[in-house]
Amino acid sequence: MQFVFDGMFAAGLVLVGLWLWSLRGSITRDKAEAEAARVTAEREFLAGLGAGCMAPVGAHATIKGGLLTLEGWVGAIDGSQLIRATTAGEVAECADLGAELAQDMLGQGASELIEAARV
Repeated sequence: MQFVFDGMFAAGLVLVGLWLWSLRGSITRDKAEAEAARVTAEREFLAGLGAGCMAPVGAHATIKGGLLTLEGWVGAIDGSQLIRATTAGEVAECADLGAELAQDMLGQGASELIEAARV
């Protein structure tokens, strides 16, 4: 009887192991998709500003509960000014969120700060 129990227990462990292995692949795929959305939002924001590598510009995207939040900032070279803005929306709209945040910040005067960094 002990051998039957041991065999059933071992078979159960194998099934649990296979289930965990398949779950690992799903979690990894979801994490990669979320990372791609975050990076896309940040890159679209930076591209929308048209800032070069000398401008003090930054972006940071986070995802929580299916909502992507993108924070952006543009500063003056001397640190005297800082423009910050945030937007949020569906993860699937990541590129649009980045572009819209860039347009919003350009409307707040970010273009002047970026141009000053090019001089």
